[in-house]
Amino acid sequence: MINSRALILIAFSLFLCIVWQTSGLCAIENLVAAWNFNQGTGNTVKDISGNGHNGSISGAKWVQGKFGKALKFNGDGDQVLIPHSDKLNLQKGLTVEAWIYPTGWNPDLNAIAQKWEDGSNRRQYQLTVYKEKNW
Repeated sequence: MINSRALILIAFSLFLCIVWQTSGLCAIENLVAAWNFNQGTGNTVKDISGNGHNGSISGAKWVQGKFGKALKFNGDGDQVLIPHSDKLNLQKGLTVEAWIYPTGWNPDLNAIAQKWEDGSNRRQYQLTVYKEKNW
C-alpha cells in the first residue's frame, strides 16, 4: 500500500510535468501576430497567434535550421508577404523580434521585418541591420 507521502509526491510530480509540458502553449496577451518560419514545406507561413495573419513565401527556400526547418533568404528580393490588416497598424507600442543567422550582408539596408502603410511608400515600423555602421 502506498503511504500518503508517496502519493503526495507522485501527484506533485505529475502536476509539475503537466505544467512543464504546457508552459510553451500559453497564449500571450495582446499578441497580434507570430510566425515560427519552421513549417518546412509549402508556400505559406502560418500565424501561430490565432489571428490569421498568414504569409505567402516569395523566393525564400526551406532549409534545415537550428531546430527543425527554417527559411533561407538570399538577399535578392526574397520575402514573406503578409496581407494588409488594420490589426497590424500598431499605434501604441510594439515588440518585434527575430532569430536570424546571417551568412552575408547587403552593403546598406538589411530589413528583417517591416510594415508599410497600405498603398503607400511610407514605412510604419521596421527592424533593420546595417552593415558596419555605428549609430
